[in-house]
Amino acid sequence: MALDRISHHEPARRPRASGVAVASWDETPRIESQSAKHLVGSIARDRDDHLESIISHASDIITVVEADGTIRYASPSAERILGYPKGVGFGEDFLRFVHPDDAERVLVGFSRSLADPNARTPTEVRVRHQDGSWRILQAVANNLLDDPVVGALVVTARDVTRERETEVALRHSEQQMRDQAHILEMIATATPLTETLEEICRAIESQSADSLCTVMVTDEDGETLVMTAAPSFPPQLRQALARVPIVKDGELVKAAARREFSRAHGLRALRMVPLVSWANDRVIGTLLIAFFESRESTPAERQSIDLLAPLAAIAIERKEFEDRLAHQAHHDPLTGLPNRAQFQELLESGLGRSRRLGTAVAVLFVDLDRFKVVNDSLGHEAGDELLGALADRLRAVLRPSDIVARFGGDEFTILCEDLNYSAAGMQAAEIAERVLAIILEPFEVEGD
Repeated sequence: MALDRISHHEPARRPRASGVAVASWDETPRIESQSAKHLVGSIARDRDDHLESIISHASDIITVVEADGTIRYASPSAERILGYPKGVGFGEDFLRFVHPDDAERVLVGFSRSLADPNARTPTEVRVRHQDGSWRILQAVANNLLDDPVVGALVVTARDVTRERETEVALRHSEQQMRDQAHILEMIATATPLTETLEEICRAIESQSADSLCTVMVTDEDGETLVMTAAPSFPPQLRQALARVPIVKDGELVKAAARREFSRAHGLRALRMVPLVSWANDRVIGTLLIAFFESRESTPAERQSIDLLAPLAAIAIERKEFEDRLAHQAHHDPLTGLPNRAQFQELLESGLGRSRRLGTAVAVLFVDLDRFKVVNDSLGHEAGDELLGALADRLRAVLRPSDIVARFGGDEFTILCEDLNYSAAGMQAAEIAERVLAIILEPFEVEGD
């Protein structure tokens, strides 16, 4: 109870007071009502502060989007994840921040969420960061248009960029391991060199949609790069890069020449990776990657090249080794001429062609008399030098289609094909006369 007012009755004269009149009423409801209002306000403020604190520390971005696509609100996480300060983008169309390639798909999902409040299918979308890069967000839209307080769509988005990048890197790594194993198998099973190198090119190109790869092999004289594999190169590039001279000042091809070539063929960059011999550090070729976009190579691209370039070098060296073995098996090591076994194979092939074409074949034998005297008097080195000089003279005097071989010791054979059937004897005699003439010329050799 509360006392509000006290009244005193005072007569003109001061008679003795006969009593006190008191008026009162209950103020408790009013005071309790005011206290309740203060309490409710305090609770509401505490609740708002609590919710704001929760939202500000949430790892996800919470965005309120109007039915027309306008952004009404974005939680503070937008600054941490996307770099935009508070208020940036408010009042703008949310599609302005979406990657152009994702815009149509996102718009379809947005329309579905507007039409069906129960549609809450997660979708992944690339959203532009303030620095111009792209983040991958996994977003879910909650239709609260009928909620009198919200009246909009509430979109919760989680940053999954690192997860997706890790998944992509893992897939690339697994694919690189499969490519490496496949190419090693091709090398081990002696798959033709061109097929192996083309597979290497395809593996490198698979890491980048905007690049072309070719493998160019150094020719025998070491002065020219010859295009050996280029599965995706268009004809004009194949023709332009069929044979490229090598410069001798540390670069395979001058940087200025690479830039000029790129401009002429609509390329933004050329990257050349030397292929080095495992045996003697000799440059045996190059990987050439042509880019249609000006950009840095991705880690996956660099890793793929680092893994596959050595395999290309191994494949080239294996082919060189096989060629050397085949040459040694069929050629005389002293003169470099075909040996007896190779000559017999060539003779059989020549006879077969002559039967099909109706032509004649002649075989000439050259035997050096008293060659043993040279070895005994001047030494075997002088004898070897004499045989080498004779081989050079025979090659020089014969027709391009004729084949000279070292049959053994001081004996040489000459295979003459494509002779006129009716005049073969005369043609063979003319060749023999030229051979005798160059043999009769003096030889200069160094003796012991």
